[in-house]
Amino acid sequence: MKKILSIIVIAVMMMTMAGFSAFADEQTVAGTPRSETLVVESLVGVVGNPGQHNPWMSGTVLDAGLHQLSYSHLWEMDTIQGVQIPDLAAEMPIALNDDYSSFKVVLTEGIKWSDGEDFDAEDVVFTINKLLELKDTLSNGAQLASIVESCEYVDKYELIINTVGSHPRISEELGVTVWGNFFYIMPEHYWKDHDVATDLWESPIGTGPYTLSAYDPNGYWFLFELREDAEFSDVGVLTGKVPQAKYVLFTAYGTEEKKTMAMLNNEVDILCDISPEAWEVLLAGNPNVACWLPDYPYGCFDDPCERGMQFNCDIEPFNQKEVRWAMALSLDMVQVSMDTFSGQMRVSPLCMPPTTFMSEAFHKEMRQQLIDYTWEDGYQPFDKDYAVKLYEVLISEGYDAVEGMTEDELIDLFGVGWWKYDTEKAEELLTGAGCERDAEGFWTYNGERITFEIVSPAGFETQSERLAYAVQSQWREFGFDVTVQASEASYFHNCGAPGNYTCGSYWPSCGVVKDLYTQLRGWHTDYYTPSGEVTTGCHARFQSEKLDAVLDQMAPLASGDETYELSKEALMIMADEAAWLPMFGTSKLVPTNSTYWTNYPDSENPYNGPWWWWSCFKLIVNEFQPAA
Repeated sequence: MKKILSIIVIAVMMMTMAGFSAFADEQTVAGTPRSETLVVESLVGVVGNPGQHNPWMSGTVLDAGLHQLSYSHLWEMDTIQGVQIPDLAAEMPIALNDDYSSFKVVLTEGIKWSDGEDFDAEDVVFTINKLLELKDTLSNGAQLASIVESCEYVDKYELIINTVGSHPRISEELGVTVWGNFFYIMPEHYWKDHDVATDLWESPIGTGPYTLSAYDPNGYWFLFELREDAEFSDVGVLTGKVPQAKYVLFTAYGTEEKKTMAMLNNEVDILCDISPEAWEVLLAGNPNVACWLPDYPYGCFDDPCERGMQFNCDIEPFNQKEVRWAMALSLDMVQVSMDTFSGQMRVSPLCMPPTTFMSEAFHKEMRQQLIDYTWEDGYQPFDKDYAVKLYEVLISEGYDAVEGMTEDELIDLFGVGWWKYDTEKAEELLTGAGCERDAEGFWTYNGERITFEIVSPAGFETQSERLAYAVQSQWREFGFDVTVQASEASYFHNCGAPGNYTCGSYWPSCGVVKDLYTQLRGWHTDYYTPSGEVTTGCHARFQSEKLDAVLDQMAPLASGDETYELSKEALMIMADEAAWLPMFGTSKLVPTNSTYWTNYPDSENPYNGPWWWWSCFKLIVNEFQPAA
């Protein structure tokens, strides 16, 4: 592979000046002993409102440690086995009737809040009632109200949840399947005397093993300290042990060069997201770094979300599927892949991530259907040769790690294919939708130039940030007056719900199981609200009667063969109507540094996935061991 020599030279010079000693600086930026502190890059970058920790308020950033270490859910996810496991709930919910509209929930005994109060059913019942009471004020309340009708207190560790209609997947809707879940339990003893809608909760109380002990007022870092009574946290009660790191420091480094340098100098133990070029620098400069895979492509392709371009379908002309299809066909996806992550991504034309499991269940299973997919005019938009074309580019640029792979192996690695790069067809679609070019060659609609921004992460979520620029470049070359609006986390993650965007480099499709109802239910028109009003469903404002009909069939069914077949039908409808433009599975180059801490999960020790930004991180930290 090509080496970024200039960066390496600068890195080595800076390391020399710093002494390149793991123990040269014994204190972290937060003033804690480095040898007692696990330092993790914050995936969300700098937080603009660092004092706001209330998970029920709009705009709260949770990924800088709160939901990974302090807050907990009724049910967690075993990411390796692909099944939910008990957490605050002691077992999976028990259906009390045949139509799955009433459930008994038994809670785990012995868990305490971080202030010493018992966690029990009063907290869960209070939370449900409070969110239902505030359903017109809080988006979390509105979301809960679409699922839960009422709850009943039975005893200290048991309650009954009654749902709005049939909800056979209640544990998936109110528990974790991927990143986390909106349903955070409130400590009743605190919130009974405080306003959930306005209290920032600057000193949050949680059931996890760590509490927030300090944070940078400028939002660069957040320090979490192990509870003195961590054996009574959910992790302590469930596993019988507690983490060995006394402190966990989540910090934002800014540019990729800065965070790469921090790991070269052993100032950080875990990086959440870097580019292939930065990984080459780390690999060459620090013998203690490692990724999920020991060899090319190094990163993990099994993050269960996928990246792409999401349009606000309320905004003309993107409310027309022909225009959205034109946006797809005007992209050379091989070049987009190279420009984004040097080709180290798995492509996906479907609205579900191409993880190893999901690729087998959907992408490969549906590949022939995609090949045969034909429009009314006889046009077949699918390009089955994507992986081979990418291979040819990689070989020409010196990526000899893939040399000699068969077509099947290339499909396994790089995906089943994407849509054709066909600017003539894209032009035809745009013209048919009422668009035309102006004197400078830019596309117009209703006499006005089509000018828009791609909302993108800035300094975090590296793949989505770089993808935005790669796509913008090609769309602009094709004649769209498009720019990238690089945004910090609090804006980027909160402009979708009210519809304050035209296009975004987002990841609205996630999934880990063959029954996709829970993941797709938010795309139902029942959740549609016009832009300007906050939605609890699909931020794309996409509406489809065909998709509604399939989701209505799935809703009352327990998971099984029928829901799997309906899931495939839903995916083809979303592809046909270009609900959004899924492009790549999430490729995570998530380096770890074993100078201070060891026993990180990887492909050879897969006790969990490398999901430092998920709620299951507290279970992963529990396995880390000090290098000394």
